[in-house]
Amino acid sequence: MKRELTLFQVSSFCLLFLFLDQPIFSQESNQDSKSLYLGIEPFTFAIGTKGLFLDYRVNDKIVYNFYGAYQSWWVSRDEIPENGKYPLSDYYLASRGPVFRVGLGFVLSKNDFRFSQVLIRPELTYKYLNYENKCFYDGSNGLSSTPRQLRSFRSNYFALNVVFGFGHFDDSFKKMSFEWFIGPGLAMAFEEKNLISQGASGNCSDEVLKEQVNETVFYPSVRFGVQIGFMLFEKEK
Repeated sequence: MKRELTLFQVSSFCLLFLFLDQPIFSQESNQDSKSLYLGIEPFTFAIGTKGLFLDYRVNDKIVYNFYGAYQSWWVSRDEIPENGKYPLSDYYLASRGPVFRVGLGFVLSKNDFRFSQVLIRPELTYKYLNYENKCFYDGSNGLSSTPRQLRSFRSNYFALNVVFGFGHFDDSFKKMSFEWFIGPGLAMAFEEKNLISQGASGNCSDEVLKEQVNETVFYPSVRFGVQIGFMLFEKEK
């Protein structure tokens, strides 16, 4: 646990340093106005990550992005299908936990007529995901011969992405923002997995620890989707 927390603190300090260094960038840009947008990411919301983002636009070149959410699948299930090739069940169907993301965006171009802009945004994501004593099955649900596993899982998950986005501000009243984005990255997770029981009789009743695995796992990470925001305030300089 100390290792995970240390990595998160170091990463947070690096991003905080970039934020505090913002005046260096802002002095070189045309400081027209400050604005704050609040909104959602519909794609992540659809897969159970329920949260909101804040876009703080310091000027026409620098955008801070903050995101907070709670991840849990929309349908609570007592039995979860097991997927051995990719941790879909561990990270989406079974686990729950908080999600935090911070990003620092740099506007690359702007079209004043359509209020559009292209930006690049490095992002750091942290998730603490876990579940306790969930029953997993491998195969078709309902078969008496299907083996069951009672498992628990904990993960401290970090991901670093570089997102490229195309933002658009509503021409009619400039109170809404739309951004389409995509960005590759790399994720690292410190995982603890416990196999508590396993039986071919189709139950998960035996609470005997069979196996415990602690490992560090690397995953490819791709961020894509849409952000829809509503202006909370705008201040002319």
